[in-house]
This record gives sequence, C-alpha cells and structure tokens, in this order.
Amino acid sequence: MIKKFSTSLLCNAVHIGAVVEFLYMIIIINRILSHATEKEQNSR
Repeated sequence: MIKKFSTSLLCNAVHIGAVVEFLYMIIIINRILSHATEKEQNSR
C-alpha cells in the first residue's frame, strides 16, 4: 500500500514537473516573439 502510494506520488511529481516545464517554455517563446515584434516595430 505504502509502495503504491509512493509510486503514484512520484508519478504526480513528474507530471507536475512536466506541466511546469511546458508553461515555462510557453512563457519563454512568448517573450522571444514579443521581442521580435518590438524590434520590427522599432525598425519601421
């Protein structure tokens, strides 16, 4: 029972880590895109 709980907890931790990593990646991409659009607007 305890072993099953610890494995599910580990799976949850891995899942949460993947979600956080995914959100972090989206934020970085948004920053890069916003910087690119700012440069284009500044060059005009």
